[in-house]
Amino acid sequence: MIGGAAGNATADSSGNSNVLGLSGSPAPTFSSLAAPKNSTVSMLFGGTSNYAGPAMNTGTDNWGIEIWAYPTSAGNRVVIYNGNTSNAGYGIYQHTSNWALLYGGIILQDAAPVALNQWTDLALVRSNGSATLYVNGVAHALTTATPNAVAGNMVIAANQLGTERFVGYLDEGRLFTVSGGFDPANLQVNGPGGPATSAAGAPALSGFGLLLLATLLVAVATGAMVRMRRQE
Repeated sequence: MIGGAAGNATADSSGNSNVLGLSGSPAPTFSSLAAPKNSTVSMLFGGTSNYAGPAMNTGTDNWGIEIWAYPTSAGNRVVIYNGNTSNAGYGIYQHTSNWALLYGGIILQDAAPVALNQWTDLALVRSNGSATLYVNGVAHALTTATPNAVAGNMVIAANQLGTERFVGYLDEGRLFTVSGGFDPANLQVNGPGGPATSAAGAPALSGFGLLLLATLLVAVATGAMVRMRRQE
């Protein structure tokens, strides 16, 4: 229901049962202000709640994490992170007025200015020893630093302590592994518009998309974006 509470847990469209639970109150709400590609519904986070679950072991290389973000407030805020922002893993961070890549305990590197009140596709991809933060499909921050091993939590809209909470809309989050190198054509901003479809071409459910631990091959996305929905 548009405007209704988003519920206590997410549903994982990869089939790996990587469910994230609600932390804080009140819950985010569903919104019709959806990302420009492959979505009809987003989630509005008010800075009082987030989703969290066990961190997902992707290793330290050949992975990617991507999400559409529509920030309505400046500040230091976690967008999406796999690990512990202090000492483990990796993710995407709103660093005051800049988008940044964050490796806990290793590096915080600014990439491009944050544009408030508009959608931005953010993707951090590490392939063959080099990481790139893409902002609307454009490569910005690059590093050959290696993140610490993933440990802690997979979090959306906050860190593992439930602080640095994101304020604004989020949509179409995904965590994936990479095989054979990464092609930016696979970024969501470069994909076709219209409703998302499953791997078999069937229409996807409406809602906030979450895909965890699918694999992207060179120029071929093998995982489909099916939508996050309320868990009863």
